[in-house]
Amino acid sequence: MSEQVEGRLLETAYQSNLNRIRKVSSGEISEEDLARELAREEVEGLKDPLTGLLNRRAFDQQLVFQVAGAERKKEPLSILMVDLDDLKGINDTHGHQAGDRVLIELGKIIREVVRRRSDIAARYGGEEIAILLPDTRQDGAKKLAEELLDTIRETKVDIGEEKIGFTASVGLAGFKKGMSPEKLVGNADKAVYRAKENGKNRIEVYG
Repeated sequence: MSEQVEGRLLETAYQSNLNRIRKVSSGEISEEDLARELAREEVEGLKDPLTGLLNRRAFDQQLVFQVAGAERKKEPLSILMVDLDDLKGINDTHGHQAGDRVLIELGKIIREVVRRRSDIAARYGGEEIAILLPDTRQDGAKKLAEELLDTIRETKVDIGEEKIGFTASVGLAGFKKGMSPEKLVGNADKAVYRAKENGKNRIEVYG
């Protein structure tokens, strides 16, 4: 980002905050309404706009926090990397809007299946979703992954007058004492790569 662009962004943010202060001072909005507005903006800034899941920045922050907590408390921590199978083929055959519809549906499925408030699901990359499962051993994470894949297999997405199905591959890895956040994610990535190599639409566990 150039200094000129950065300066314009800072000036815009400054003017926005001044306007908010004026609104509170004039009684146009209450301090409570301003606090809610700021909290909503902060939450929205952590979301991926397409899937409705957290974005990569929010995930990276949570990853460091959760790994440190698992180390300190000596509790299990599992991660699932969910990679949509053949998104390029969907885009090439049905168009990029169809690919977006599939990603939107995948986000909905993950929000339905990953139900605990402590679990963290985020769009990690283009077609890859990362799911952190605190206080969860690998057998519990695998059971959740199986439920997730079963739901995906049963789902059809409306594309105009046509309905299309899709699948995903899942890599599973567990935290071990002394493991870095990068190592945990790297192990899950290796597992999902093996799932792709072994035919897709399946779960592979690292190790």
